[in-house]
Amino acid sequence: MPTPREEYQYVLDVLQKHHAWFRECIPLIASENIPSPAVREALTTDFGNRYAEGWPGERVYAGCRFIDQVEFKCIELMKRLFDAEFVDVRPISGVVANLVVYTAFTEPGDVMMAL
Repeated sequence: MPTPREEYQYVLDVLQKHHAWFRECIPLIASENIPSPAVREALTTDFGNRYAEGWPGERVYAGCRFIDQVEFKCIELMKRLFDAEFVDVRPISGVVANLVVYTAFTEPGDVMMAL
């Protein structure tokens, strides 16, 4: 019978094979997007496991002080980038995030590819 360490090593090996395979793919499913190294680094911190519902400074859950600082910075950067008075960087879902991008970069009647 395999030891817990051997079982762990098996799972780790499979994960490494998956990562090697995925580096050679172009995923066309939004939820399978490959984030940048900077995003992956942020998600491996406690930020990736923290609920941050609501507006910065007015969260539903406590303990979001530093998340608020990052979100305020994102809002500030997006306002400058898009010369906008109001920016909300919190998509409701992946589908909504996709729709925002589609409507921002297309015009009525444009042709789009979908799978």
